[in-house]
Amino acid sequence: MSGKRKMIALFIGVSLIWVIGTDYLLLSWEPELYSFYQKIKGIFFIIATSVFIYVLLTKSEKIHTLTEEKEKVETLINSIPDFISFKDGDGRWIQSNTFALELFQIDPIDYIGKTNSQLAEEKPFFKKTFLLANETDEQTWTLRKTTRHEAIVTLENGEQKIFDTTKTPLFTESGERKALIVVGRDITERMKAKQRLEESELRYKALFDHSPELVYMVDLRGNITDLNPHFMHVTGYDRVASIGEPFISFVDERDHVRLKLTFYQVITSREVVQCNEIRMKHQTGKKVIVNCASLPVIINGELVGITGYAHNITPMMEAEEKLRTTEKLAVVGELAAGIAHEIRNPLTSLRGFVQLFQAESKEENPIHRIMLEELERINMIASELLILSRPHDIFFSKTNVTNVLSDVIHLLTGEAKVNGVSLSFKKPCPFYLYGDKNQLKQLFINVIKNAIEASASTITVSTLALDGRLKVKVEDDGHGISEERMERLGEPFFSQKDKGTGLGLTVSYKIVEQHKGNILYESAVGEGTIVHITFPLVKERLGQK
Repeated sequence: MSGKRKMIALFIGVSLIWVIGTDYLLLSWEPELYSFYQKIKGIFFIIATSVFIYVLLTKSEKIHTLTEEKEKVETLINSIPDFISFKDGDGRWIQSNTFALELFQIDPIDYIGKTNSQLAEEKPFFKKTFLLANETDEQTWTLRKTTRHEAIVTLENGEQKIFDTTKTPLFTESGERKALIVVGRDITERMKAKQRLEESELRYKALFDHSPELVYMVDLRGNITDLNPHFMHVTGYDRVASIGEPFISFVDERDHVRLKLTFYQVITSREVVQCNEIRMKHQTGKKVIVNCASLPVIINGELVGITGYAHNITPMMEAEEKLRTTEKLAVVGELAAGIAHEIRNPLTSLRGFVQLFQAESKEENPIHRIMLEELERINMIASELLILSRPHDIFFSKTNVTNVLSDVIHLLTGEAKVNGVSLSFKKPCPFYLYGDKNQLKQLFINVIKNAIEASASTITVSTLALDGRLKVKVEDDGHGISEERMERLGEPFFSQKDKGTGLGLTVSYKIVEQHKGNILYESAVGEGTIVHITFPLVKERLGQK
């Protein structure tokens, strides 16, 4: 029975007792005053009835207000697209919003007063979810504070929903369990977006880390914010230690202006800008040339930096240079084939006539000496042209390089002394390689003669075996070679010397190439020159295997 019905029944009962009881008492005790008391009773009854009606109306208004508030609360929680449930201190469900009921397919009436365990038996598909909820409920009661965790609910269609669940316990003044408020927000899409973002970042990182190109990121001031591992492969510098440094500090000074202009164009145009043949510095000092493509990094419409890709074209440039050198050699070969032999015949006649004039002359004539020197120089050029003119038969055999170098040192010692040069050979135990003895001798003569003519005072020749290769080092303290000239070493007809043809070094490069070796010049103006020549060693050395 509702409270309103109870009040009406109570009013009727009290009224009947009042009317009948007062009449009986008045007639029994004081009949002469019956009329007077009857009037007073009526007035009192009217007052009592008015008070009762006032109380009833007031309480009815409160009940109506509470009903309206309850409806508002129900409307509010039902409009929220989150899981909301209220439980009593014993874990029985008191009220849940529409979202929660539809999620677990629970009847809007039958669930009230049931626990998670009871609902698990009624809804076996969600049994695991309800039992896990029991565990987290108990954890919340034990901790006596709001807890938060992620709950995964699998729906009957196989879809999984992820909820960010908050549970808040309420206690009585005596500390007894009173109620539990459960709110779960569906974060499935947010978690999927987070997973997609993480996967995208992993793919980007894999592309960034394993890209065969140098990938760089700089801020708007040109300072490095990130580099991929290929940076160390291209420049030799440590990637982590380089972060924070100006990117331009790893670029040759001659290309600073071009790179600054490229970054400026990216910032102003917000478009991709290409900058080709940028010379980068390498830790070892070797030449590195790259093609750069720089593009803007825009986040939320704001330009925050620049990223770019640098393609190492050094091997391609070296191949092109080698091709150009080969073409020059081919031209030289064609010229040599046509004129070398023709030059030598008249040279022999001219040399003979000059020597005859010199013998018949009663006094020494300096003109004869100069003519003989120049004829000898022409003969030397013709010899070098013949070497380059066409492939010659090379007779490879097991050759003692130490002996070859000793012969060359002995041959050039006199010339070195005439030029005031101290020529020494740090002779180790013999080293062997497969090669042409005469060509190797020609190679070492060319290199050491260049050192003698470089105004050196000391020349040191040494050999070293390392990792199956022989390294011959010719070191002098001459005037050195400039960086511009270093880039052109080995080109036909390019020479450091006033009267040089450049063919000697070209021949030297060709000999080294034929012997599967390498030749590297290390020099600076005023600091001398070191020539490193390496060859593959024969596995057998003298007296040991």
